[in-house]
Amino acid sequence: MRYIILVFCLCLIACRPGSWTAQKSFSQNSWLYSDSLVIEPIIEDTTSMHSTEIEISLEENYPFRNLFIREEITTPSDSSFVRIQEFQLMNEEGIWIQKPDILGNIKFTLPLLSGIKFREKGKWKISCKQYMRTDSLEGIKEISWQLK
Repeated sequence: MRYIILVFCLCLIACRPGSWTAQKSFSQNSWLYSDSLVIEPIIEDTTSMHSTEIEISLEENYPFRNLFIREEITTPSDSSFVRIQEFQLMNEEGIWIQKPDILGNIKFTLPLLSGIKFREKGKWKISCKQYMRTDSLEGIKEISWQLK
């Protein structure tokens, strides 16, 4: 009985209104510049605060110490806002900030935007993409991006 209650509570939390997720796995472990994650939420509540974060799973052979992410938010009236953010994945000595698991995979949860209020009701478009100096970002296995 406890198990059923726990599963029910988790479903309520995971499926709460106002939370959207986009996920992508890369069979070649390469995130192309053209591979955007897009969420198109329909916003009815203009008083709630929202945030975005990305969870990224990469291999130890990822060739950079950092990662640049570009987010673009387009309003229902077609104005847009772009934000580019850099995340350090390794320290200055080249050691991962997160420890790799036994298979050599490393997971990061990176906060992107916080305290967002959608000032317009309607359908918004929010996209997220890698913004590095290479078209093909090697060593990326999977990304999950969430607006909550």
